[in-house]
Formats: sequence, C-alpha cells, structure tokens
Amino acid sequence: MTRRGITISLALALAGGVGLAAPLAAQGGSTTLFGKLHLGTWEIRERGEGASTRRICLRRESDLVQLRHRGMRCSRNVINDNGVSATVHYSCNGNGYGQTDIRWESPALIQLRTTGIERGSPFSFEAEGRRVGDCK
Repeated sequence: MTRRGITISLALALAGGVGLAAPLAAQGGSTTLFGKLHLGTWEIRERGEGASTRRICLRRESDLVQLRHRGMRCSRNVINDNGVSATVHYSCNGNGYGQTDIRWESPALIQLRTTGIERGSPFSFEAEGRRVGDCK
C-alpha cells in the first residue's frame, strides 16, 4: 500500500470512529456524580404539599434525571457537573422537557430538584432520594 493509500485508509477509519461516537454524545453521556451512586432500588420522597413517595429501580442516569418522563427517549445535555452536584437538561422530542439538579450527599443519598413541562403542563418538585435495596 502506498503512503497516500495509508493516509486515506487512516482518514476513513478515523471518520468512521467519529461517526460511531456522535450518537453516543447525542444521548448525553453520564455525569461524574452518577458514577458515585450505588445502583439499585431508590425511594424518591417529594417535599411539600401533595408530596408523594415512589420507588424506582436505578440502573441508568435517565431513571433519575427524567422522573417525569420515565421510559421516554430524550436527549440530555449536562449543564453542570462538579462531582458533588450536577444539572442536566433534557428534551423529549415533542413530549416535554425538564431540568434536574442533583446534589450528592453519599453513594446512597441525594437531593433532587426538577422542573419542566409534561403533557403541556408545567411541573416542579423537590425530593430526597435514598437507596433502599437491590432491584427486584
């Protein structure tokens, strides 16, 4: 193979690698803070009037960030991530959007604040998340 052929082959290989990396970046990646959490069953206890408590199986960052848009394919953009707190904005392609602030207290305890639009209506709540066991 000639030197020019090697250069073209290398350029095509790199372009192919970039093409594969782009969809992963579009999915939003993961925050440093999420990597510090213990996965499993978490209890999310909302604060304020009309507060509710629910349990989620935390396996992916979207399980925590998209509490009001669970299971939807949404694009995520990490706005802030310093390892102790993170802010993630997400958009669900015509189905609403949100922004979630997470403050890490320990691998099994976090504070959440999330706001956004769901089914055309605004939402906003604060909650505490606590790991309570393994997912079933």
